[in-house]
Amino acid sequence: MGLFDMFRKEKTEQKKAESKPKVFEDEFTDVQTGLISLCMELARENADKVYAYCSIEDNSQMFNAFFEKDGRILKNNQVGASNETVMDFLKLGSRDLDVLRDVCVRYGKPVPRQIKMVYDAKTHGFDSKISYDSLQKENKSAGQAFMDWRSEVENRN
Repeated sequence: MGLFDMFRKEKTEQKKAESKPKVFEDEFTDVQTGLISLCMELARENADKVYAYCSIEDNSQMFNAFFEKDGRILKNNQVGASNETVMDFLKLGSRDLDVLRDVCVRYGKPVPRQIKMVYDAKTHGFDSKISYDSLQKENKSAGQAFMDWRSEVENRN
């Protein structure tokens, strides 16, 4: 059983147990919560804050994250996980973006182009910035946008 297998099994069982009909906001929030949970599973106890980045363009999408521990910014491969685990983490996050896109389409809502989520593990605070503007307008790749955000956070610390 892989590191994330238990997480996915619990998430599926939890959804089956819920009986109240969901609305768009519930399903959208569930995907965001799942992505943050995935990040916390990767970091285990090695993160005070999680920064999760999502890019959903017409022909591509990307999920990635970085972490803060004791005021230091850590890349996802610096939280004690193996390279294989990090790759699984990125694949699962990317699959969740497919789910997010499907939720938006099913409810007739616009699909966000970028989502920047910050979760404070100490206070359980959560913030999400959503943009509907394409990165292509800025002639920027998702990878560059992610690295720019990480640099911005690093410079604030």
